Amino acid sequence: EGTMAFGSNCGIDDYDMILYVCDLCNKYGIDQISLGIAISFLMECYENGFITKKDCDGLELRWGNKEAVVALTHKTAKREGIGDLLAEGVKRASQKLGKKTERFAMHVKGQEISGQDGRTHRSVALTHAVGARGADHLRSLVTVDQLGYKEAARKRYKDLFKGKPKKQQEVILNELCNPYLENYKAYAVKITEDVFAIRDALVVCWYTCGWPPIFWIDDFAKIMPLATGEEAFGSIEELMKIGERQVNVKRAFNIREGLT
Repeated sequence: EGTMAFGSNCGIDDYDMILYVCDLCNKYGIDQISLGIAISFLMECYENGFITKKDCDGLELRWGNKEAVVALTHKTAKREGIGDLLAEGVKRASQKLGKKTERFAMHVKGQEISGQDGRTHRSVALTHAVGARGADHLRSLVTVDQLGYKEAARKRYKDLFKGKPKKQQEVILNELCNPYLENYKAYAVKITEDVFAIRDALVVCWYTCGWPPIFWIDDFAKIMPLATGEEAFGSIEELMKIGERQVNVKRAFNIREGLT
């Protein structure tokens, strides 16, 4: 994600520089994706004449300007000059720079969009739309359609296949694992979001549930009683209800605060 954010996203192909900036982010405690997207937003505003060199502390924010990206990383971390604006994220930055810049601000609910593209990856679009944090790809990303994990898809979303003839099961599986189709994505996103809520409660690494798809709810049902001593947590149905409640509490909080 850092390679995307500071690389192609900013028109840069120097891997040494990209890794250097990613390391700076780690040392400063800054999210690489959000900062990279914020810098590219500012570059696009600059390229289209909405901000000038003077506005940017003398930096020429052209695509591919490696030195400017490094400088903006330091400035954002220290909230110096134009970095004070970037530190607020692209939503607030675009609001301050004017309505015409909002079309360059790539975010959902104020959260910068990562490397997953909802314009073609339909489950990602839905994930961003319904997620409590907006464009957060860690909350309910359906990876089976992204990389074609068909066996994992059968296991994870088995209710889709129950009682269906074999040929129909194959049609469902192919459509579910096709990122360009909307078919079955609502069901997959909902189930994934509930399962991932349990995953986060267990503090299990995200990637073991995504790339590759190793753990799922049945695995957590084996872990939870051992970790807590509560046999009730060995029930998949009970864990799914708990995950759903977590998601609903977050959504209720958002609704109270005026977010959909």
